[in-house]
Amino acid sequence: VLPEIILEEPVLRVDPKGTSVRLIGIGGTGVVTVAAILEVATLLDNKFSRGLDQTGLSQKAGPVISDIHISDDEDIGSAPIPAGNADVIIGFDLFGTASQKNLRVADPQKTVAIVSLDAIPNGAQVTDVNHAAPDVKVALDTIAKFTNAEKNFYLGAQSLSQAVFNDQIQANVILLGAAWQLGLIPITLRSISEAFRMNGVGIQENLDAFSWGRLSVVHPEIIDNMLGPDTQPLPTSQPSSDLVAKYWLSEGKSKELLVQLVEQLRAYQNDSYAKKFLVRIRQVSDIAAKRFTDPNEIVQQFARHLYKLMAYKDEYEVARLHLDWYEQSPKDTKFAMLLHPPTLRSLGLKNKIALRRSANPSMKFLRAMKVLRGGPLDIFGYSKLRRWEANASEIYTKTVIETLEIASENQAIEVLAIITTPDLVRGYEHVKEANIKRYETKLKSLTAQIVSDVKSSPPVTR
Repeated sequence: VLPEIILEEPVLRVDPKGTSVRLIGIGGTGVVTVAAILEVATLLDNKFSRGLDQTGLSQKAGPVISDIHISDDEDIGSAPIPAGNADVIIGFDLFGTASQKNLRVADPQKTVAIVSLDAIPNGAQVTDVNHAAPDVKVALDTIAKFTNAEKNFYLGAQSLSQAVFNDQIQANVILLGAAWQLGLIPITLRSISEAFRMNGVGIQENLDAFSWGRLSVVHPEIIDNMLGPDTQPLPTSQPSSDLVAKYWLSEGKSKELLVQLVEQLRAYQNDSYAKKFLVRIRQVSDIAAKRFTDPNEIVQQFARHLYKLMAYKDEYEVARLHLDWYEQSPKDTKFAMLLHPPTLRSLGLKNKIALRRSANPSMKFLRAMKVLRGGPLDIFGYSKLRRWEANASEIYTKTVIETLEIASENQAIEVLAIITTPDLVRGYEHVKEANIKRYETKLKSLTAQIVSDVKSSPPVTR
């Protein structure tokens, strides 16, 4: 169900007197239908449009392109968009959008791309199960090269459509809603809504899908909370500062800190992991802003301690940190890395082992295997300690949120005491396990105290 949030109309970022839009998708995804909706809505706004649908290959998994020019002037010109003249590209298919042939209409200075990140199988993959899937990073880098990378917007439209409608058919309308909310479609909301009604097919579903696309721009954290970060992969070429800006609106030390921590979490695991971190920060920030006059210290301390719990030192991270050090050291550096792996210790190894340069290939393999972290194939993740580490950040976040929801302005010190409790979690193996018990005991005691204080004295919020 759509959240009851008032979504204000955007400020146009394109020339309303003349805007060229290219839609790129694959057969069966309704690209032509979306183009028709735009053209009807243009007429309802008393404007002029000219379009060209390239549907010669619209069979299963074939490319479909629609060019539309929207203008206040009846003398629009030719329908196909000339090279370098597209204002907007809406990519319903990531790999089709990344085709250099389809991107010839783009200009890196002005063209903004709104692209679905969900990878749709192409024709070769459909007919040959052994055909290798295209590289997502290469596709994203190609789009960034031909368009205005700083203004582009990416959304897992198929994932969102599946979650909301139990079907992916509304994905294109969701993406259209995102493009409109970004101020890239010079047509009024009234006319677009009326065009959907005149179409007469799935009217309410289309109107809702359009609103979900708008919501993904204004409140991305709602989409993230609903889908989970892993369903919304982020462009690997996007700077960490841009990722933070999507969730953090204010400037200053808090934002600088988040940029640093996000950059480190991207290296630790991947973009999705860093995004999960940002979603949790936004949740806590929104609640803290309602409960405290100055929530900055609370948010900063939560960010530092959440990072500590998320970036725990497992086998993959030890390998990565070692290789980072080695790759920055002089080539003739001699070293011995002393390790006492828990897995080998459980098999009876009593003393540390010394690893030298010859172990680097194994370290590189281990570093690459971080993609398995937390999953069923993570062979190191089945120990009691690793299971605790994998779940600790989620439990900690839940505890902080529950505390903030009942705490009052005069309990800021007690709240900070709870937020900084992860400082107790330090050391390795048996030392860390003992500190974990201290951490859990203190966390339970502090939260119980706040609950007790609230019951005896109702909270006063600002």
